[in-house]
Amino acid sequence: MKIVIAPQGFKGGISGLEAARAIARGVLKAVPDAETVLLPVA
Repeated sequence: MKIVIAPQGFKGGISGLEAARAIARGVLKAVPDAETVLLPVA
């Protein structure tokens, strides 16, 4: 299963890339064989 993760950053918080990485970690815990594609939005 391929999952595309494309979050925006959080104002005054984490960047889009940091958010994407955190989401990917959670996805991979739930679905270890998933392929994640990180596409953070600027």
